[in-house]
Amino acid sequence: MVVEAAQTWLTGLLARMGMGAAVKVVPQTPDPWLEIDGTDLSPLQVAALLGEDGATLDAIQHLLNATLAAQFSDNPPAFWVELDGYRARRQAELQTLTQQAIAQVRGTGEPYSLENLSAADRRLVHLWVSEAADLETFSTGKEPHRVLVIQPVSSPS
Repeated sequence: MVVEAAQTWLTGLLARMGMGAAVKVVPQTPDPWLEIDGTDLSPLQVAALLGEDGATLDAIQHLLNATLAAQFSDNPPAFWVELDGYRARRQAELQTLTQQAIAQVRGTGEPYSLENLSAADRRLVHLWVSEAADLETFSTGKEPHRVLVIQPVSSPS
């Protein structure tokens, strides 16, 4: 029911924007993806939907998830919105950046700050680093200057 609502919401938004594109549900772990079929979109339309550094796609994704959270009280999954392979490329870049940061923290024992990440990107880094028992993350600052910090786990006092 939530998946169908998400797909319908995104398809409707695109139609209202004059961009009649199909939306396909792609099961992923831990969160499902909604992939916009860009086949019938012009390069200008794709660029408009992506925005600078994916900002428009992030905004659409945020609105989708906020709408679903308001409609469904049973904690719906967070959906990812994909277009033209942007999310997959960005996640691969982010995974590499995260692995480099983890290696540096482990090598130096010093915290490492990641700046200029969207909220969606920070969420992924938090998730990935949470799998490492020896490291922890936190975010500090206010948007749009929020910073994610990776550091060794604090020893109990």
